[in-house]
Amino acid sequence: MPQALELLHPSQMLMLENRHFIKELPIPTTHLPLERSGPVSFVALGAAPNIYTTLIDEQNQIDYNPLLDAVVFVHRLDVLGNTGVVGYDRSLDGGASFTNNISITPDYEAGSAPVGGGRYPNITLWNPAGNTNPANAYIIESGPNLQPGGTNWGWLRATSARLSDGSNIAEDYYQQVPGANSEFFPMGLNVNADGSVWSVHTRFTGAPDDYGVFYINKGVFNTTTNQVDWTLAHETLDVDMSVGSSGENSGADAWNIAFGPDGQTGYVVISMHSNSSPYIGSQPIVYKSIDAGVTWTKLPEYNFSGSPFSDFSVSFVGTELGGGALGFNPHFSTIDITVDADDDLHVFSNVRSHTNTGLDSLGFFWDAADGILAHLTTSNGSDWSFNLVDSIVTGPAGTEAGLGAGFYIFNATNISRSADGEKIFFTWNATDPNVLSYNGLPNLRIKGYDITSQEYTFTREPTAGSAVDGTIQYPRSAPTVMETGEDFDYEIPVEFAQLGISDINPANFFFIRGAGFNEDEFGVSAPNATADFSFVVSTTGSGTVIFTNLSIDASEYVWDFGDSSPLSGLTNPSKTFGASGVYNVCLTAKNSGSPATDDTQCKAVDVLVNGLEDALLAEALTVFPSPTSGQLNVTINGQVSGEFTIQVYNLLGEEVVAAQRTIAGSNASIQLDLSSLANGQYLVKVQNEGAVTMRSVSVSK
Repeated sequence: MPQALELLHPSQMLMLENRHFIKELPIPTTHLPLERSGPVSFVALGAAPNIYTTLIDEQNQIDYNPLLDAVVFVHRLDVLGNTGVVGYDRSLDGGASFTNNISITPDYEAGSAPVGGGRYPNITLWNPAGNTNPANAYIIESGPNLQPGGTNWGWLRATSARLSDGSNIAEDYYQQVPGANSEFFPMGLNVNADGSVWSVHTRFTGAPDDYGVFYINKGVFNTTTNQVDWTLAHETLDVDMSVGSSGENSGADAWNIAFGPDGQTGYVVISMHSNSSPYIGSQPIVYKSIDAGVTWTKLPEYNFSGSPFSDFSVSFVGTELGGGALGFNPHFSTIDITVDADDDLHVFSNVRSHTNTGLDSLGFFWDAADGILAHLTTSNGSDWSFNLVDSIVTGPAGTEAGLGAGFYIFNATNISRSADGEKIFFTWNATDPNVLSYNGLPNLRIKGYDITSQEYTFTREPTAGSAVDGTIQYPRSAPTVMETGEDFDYEIPVEFAQLGISDINPANFFFIRGAGFNEDEFGVSAPNATADFSFVVSTTGSGTVIFTNLSIDASEYVWDFGDSSPLSGLTNPSKTFGASGVYNVCLTAKNSGSPATDDTQCKAVDVLVNGLEDALLAEALTVFPSPTSGQLNVTINGQVSGEFTIQVYNLLGEEVVAAQRTIAGSNASIQLDLSSLANGQYLVKVQNEGAVTMRSVSVSK
């Protein structure tokens, strides 16, 4: 794979809230028009000591509760150099603001926990039925811990705390099956509709039958002790593990658990190979419950090497270990799942080709730029529907992105649903192959699906062209989407990481606001382009205006400056007008969807050429105080007289205070009320017949 360029993007090191910084980016080799951008904004979350807190796609690392309008995100903390501490960030206003780095493992911090360090946490929100008070809700967290001494995995971690303030912490470390079987990576943590808490994990001891048993964990929140009482579910999942001639097993790539909106139907999905199926690599093995998790039944195994996957032929020639020429031999390397309103299972997976059919290499797959992101649905294991969500056209980013050997940035497949299960949403990341051949400059991509009409939305890339363009690493979405968002009918709560210079350096996390879809966008092949722009008029009297393009879902732009000059196709042009006047500037934004759409937005732009050279008016004008907390005095001494117009603009050129007029004879004075304005810089413009002057003022409250 090509090496990352050493040059830095001009927008390097932009600062966000809480002193987090956007990662330094290589300059793309080419820059194509970015479609599907949207009105996203970003809120800083906490930081982790390194990336070993978020590498596993099956982690439920972020959750959202509609009744509380609460968002929670869990990650490791760095407390005095101790990187195994776990904490969470929480928002009680739908992600608009967060309280970060709330520690929930005080025993481990104090050195009194019977385990080594913790990694890869999951989080979910437990809320009493009908409750809207965050003080009555709790965060539930679970993940793996190293054995005492920090040498091998072997313990499960279970913590909880009051959502609103992090109090009432419960911290427990346990083994569901104590002894030789090492506990390994609980995943898919979620709360069912009946208030029960669930996850699924396997064992890993280094023996040939590793991954041969999976355990379903059920938790019941104890309102007396304010913590979860965990038990082993009534059924353990015994998988007929295939073992190669050299004693190696096929392993398991992913495992997950989810329940439907009714709380009765649940599924466990494990991506692995078993003896009872053809040698086709890791595939979904499905267990189903229809009694709220009391009993679980294994569904029939399906041969995914046939149609439709056989249509995705890949020119691989595997010669090692007896392999021959291959077509697309599917290997499901990630699995995220949800259950819809009809109790159907939905799987979203990164599917690449298995290297060959030899038993001793069933755990290996090609990481080249060939593969698919697949959406699969079933209710019985025998009948599956399949659709392509996206093609994988770049290889995973590894050492090129500063990661250590064996660690990669794949496509981070996550799936979410509406609370009623009628809508399904997919999130992943991807890099433009015209920029890099590996996933080193990823943006967030999202897509929706309506289970009734069976219609998808178009694919939206909401971070393209934004302040964090190309830095969306390891995005994770909440299992439930927001339906009270500010920008769309359905907004996906999603966070992402930005690595340091390597995988062992601190990683920062951010929450994305405004990634979603409207109801009328299901079944539409492309969004309607929406034109918008802002502008700043030069205060030097040069007649120069700087335009900022705020259009959404557009890839082509046409500017008409209203002065009979040639049209411009630039994205963010600057224009120097030859004479003072009010110009009707129009921007037409277009996209190349099917059908193609366009939209036009026009704004009046008041341009002054040499208008600030009126020295007499400039000398007569006094504006004070600056900064002001709200009241601003504007005085004009007796050197000039007549009627004066006073206007206040923000730095985007928008009038923010209604125009005031006064008659100046001797000394004239007028007071402006700026108390409704946000803190920042503003321009006060004073006009007297043909004379104009401006003052910059600061509002600070």
